[in-house]
Amino acid sequence: WNLRLDVGLQPGTWMPKRFPGWGESGARLPINVDVEFTTTPSPTRESLVGPKDQTFVLNIISKTSTFVSESGQQVVTYADSG
Repeated sequence: WNLRLDVGLQPGTWMPKRFPGWGESGARLPINVDVEFTTTPSPTRESLVGPKDQTFVLNIISKTSTFVSESGQQVVTYADSG
């Protein structure tokens, strides 16, 4: 699978109150990453994802992505996780 991550401020969310200045430009950060969904149970729980018995390991196929910021080209590195 190719996932497209679209990072940015969503109207009405709590981010501006908790992190002043975050996302004020309104810009979005699109990042593509190739992944494999598995049936291997996750060793950890993430409350935003759901119950541990329904959380599975996600294998990252493309270990890096790039994007351009005001600092130039940036590289994001991923790790497999539950």
